[in-house]
Amino acid sequence: MNRAIEPLTVSIITPCLNAEKFIRDTIESVNGQDYLSIEHIVVDGGSTDGTIESLKSNPHLRWISETDNGQSHALNKGFAMARGEIIGWLNADDTYAPGAVSTAVDYLTRHPETDMVCSDMWIIDENGARLRLARGKPFDLVELLTENYVRQSTVFFRKCLLDEVGGVNEALHYCMDRELWLRIGVGHRIDYLPNHIGANFRIYLGTKTSLYTPKFVAEWLGVLNDTLTDPLYEKIPRTGKLKAIEKYQVRYKVTVIRQAGKRKDKRTVLQTSAALLRHHWRYLIEYPLLKMKAVMASRL
Repeated sequence: MNRAIEPLTVSIITPCLNAEKFIRDTIESVNGQDYLSIEHIVVDGGSTDGTIESLKSNPHLRWISETDNGQSHALNKGFAMARGEIIGWLNADDTYAPGAVSTAVDYLTRHPETDMVCSDMWIIDENGARLRLARGKPFDLVELLTENYVRQSTVFFRKCLLDEVGGVNEALHYCMDRELWLRIGVGHRIDYLPNHIGANFRIYLGTKTSLYTPKFVAEWLGVLNDTLTDPLYEKIPRTGKLKAIEKYQVRYKVTVIRQAGKRKDKRTVLQTSAALLRHHWRYLIEYPLLKMKAVMASRL
């Protein structure tokens, strides 16, 4: 007699800190999935609002609450706790769309050669209203250097990847997701599921994404600079790396100028603008054409 195949267990990791306002929506979006074999792990960093009460009121959760070293540290603790064969990462202010888990599991089951999947997501505001649809695209390692098109909330990957590439880099606080996709993408297959909306990504004043500061850009620029010397990335064309580095050097200076303008710091605006023109004048001349190509490609 053939034994029934056991369904794959999916471990959803949610790092949080003082997430009282949205954590219930996040939990309910996981509870409402049509896939039954799910464990939801919440790693709290020592919340002092009503987050803990919300966690206690959901006895099915596996959760801990203790001081940590930030989101990346919390994620790695959650990854270590996970018992499932497939991992999802859902932040405490985001939610899954209906069918997100079952769609990912079905695809990974039918495509054993694929190690990670991603899809599209809605950008929503503080009240849950849809702002725009953020589409992903077929995975391209070189393109990931210049554009963050992998929608983190929609990602599901095989847990065995963590044994091979490690978890998130705890030295990173803004682009740890993108850096992880980069490490995974070097030697593993990542598939994009077109026309599938996997999640709702909430953006509002105070989130990391809304605070697109020079530190945000500088962190990814540091990752890009490391690709020039790290043997892991030796197969990525050097021209692609240099192109990405210049793009983020320009973006860094632009964010510095914008912030200095808000502070009415004329000296910094003038000095940084001069450096931008002096070092990147060719890029600035070509930028309108590059932007036009990107816009046209997004409409295809």
